[in-house]
Formats: sequence, C-alpha cells, structure tokens
Amino acid sequence: MAKNIGYLIILLYLLCGCSGRISQDSVTVTLPDVLTETKDDKGVHEDADNNHDVVTTVPSNSSPVIDDVPKTLQDFYLSQLHVRELTGNNDGKDVEKYLKSVGFGKGYAWCAAFVHWCLEQAKIKNTVTAWSPTAENRKHLVFQSRKFLEEPQPGDVVTFYYTNLGRIGHTGFYNKRISDVTYESVEGNTDGGKGSREGNGVYKKFRPYNSTHSISRWDKQ
Repeated sequence: MAKNIGYLIILLYLLCGCSGRISQDSVTVTLPDVLTETKDDKGVHEDADNNHDVVTTVPSNSSPVIDDVPKTLQDFYLSQLHVRELTGNNDGKDVEKYLKSVGFGKGYAWCAAFVHWCLEQAKIKNTVTAWSPTAENRKHLVFQSRKFLEEPQPGDVVTFYYTNLGRIGHTGFYNKRISDVTYESVEGNTDGGKGSREGNGVYKKFRPYNSTHSISRWDKQ
C-alpha cells in the first residue's frame, strides 16, 4: 500500500512539473502569410485583406473611353447644341454645313437646313429643303390644329406659323413633353430668349402646344 502511495506521489510530482514547464515555455506559432505571396509561377496573387471589395480605377494619366458618337436622330440634334453663328450673319463652319446639305451657301436662314442635315445624318429620308414649310410632313402628322393625332416622340419635327408671312416660318425638333401644355424643342437659327426665327445658334426651347402649327414625323425608310 505504502509502495502504491509512493508511486502516486511521484506521478503527481511529474505531472505538476510538466505543467509548469509548458506554462513557462509557451509555444508561439506564426502562420505563413500565404495570402500575400505569389503562389506559383503563373503569378497568382491574392489580396491579404480579402474583406474589402476590389475597386478598379482609371490611371490618372489615361482618358476614359466615352461612347458619345451620335446614333439616333435625337443624338444628332442634341450633339449640335453648341453651334453658334460666327458673325451673326447666318455663317460659321457648322451653319454652313447645314446650308450646304440643302444646296445653299452662307447667309441664308438655316432652321430648315438644320432639320434636313440632322435627318440626313440619321439616314432618314425626307424632302426638307431650305424653305421651312417643307419641314412639315403632311403624310404623317401627329399634332395639328391644337389636336393630338398621336403622342409626339423625340425627333418629330415642329413647325410654327407666322401670320405676317402667311405661312410656316420656323421649324425645329420636338424633344420631350414637359407638361400637358408645354414641351421642349431643339431648334436651329434661334436664340436663348423669346425664340426668334433669326437667332444665332442651336438652342433648347420651351414651347406651348397651342402656339405650335404642327408636329410631324419623318419615318425612317
């Protein structure tokens, strides 16, 4: 019995001794930072902080590619909003390109020529000339005599009647509905004020339906 007790005392001593050594000589394990290393010859690399999303930015010395090439009729006429006459006499590079599209040179009123040029760029067949009454397509009217025949769409052609002329005297493009009484247009040979038919550039205008002679559509053939 005494012998067994002696063995137990020795065993407890050994256990206590081992426990003491482990607590004093703690083992520190450092795991390799595998997430920041190139894993093989193929150059596979992972972000060490994989809790964050990867954000791709354009380098500061490069220019982002913007697809701003006009594709639709609306794209074409909106792309011309920067146009202004050179000297205020129906001239300038852009104004003259509109007039050239209808067989005229600088110096002529160009609201209808602007409409023709945009339709032509969008490959829409039309018979619009430099004379504004030709901008109305009587074969496809969507608004006339203050009545809607169809809902106007961007690219439809608007015309305005002048009693002092006894005819249509100005034209442009319908761009979008603003309310039941007004819409936004884009017109050439106008201004940023009251909407002169002898202005100096291409502008957006707010027009009342009630003062519009007609809105018509040149269908793409």
